[in-house]
Amino acid sequence: MANTTATDRQRGKSAGANLEESPRNAKGWFHGVIEGGYKPTRDQAALTTLIDLQEIRKRNLRSFQRLEAALKELVSAIRTEKHTAYAMLT
Repeated sequence: MANTTATDRQRGKSAGANLEESPRNAKGWFHGVIEGGYKPTRDQAALTTLIDLQEIRKRNLRSFQRLEAALKELVSAIRTEKHTAYAMLT
């Protein structure tokens, strides 16, 4: 199993249908479902390739919408060379 990738180990595992209400501690969850535990330096790149941004957008997750809006604002600020301020929402 040493040559098994994070993608192979993660396939078929689910955090739950309602991600807004899922428990925190994603690293802890990954540690429990990935054989050998979760190691960011080993697993993060492979797990990132599993992300389907279109599917996340369909779910209308507030946290993702805030992240996406902040990233768009940052890209716009860089392109226009204008400073920007983004309110922290809790």
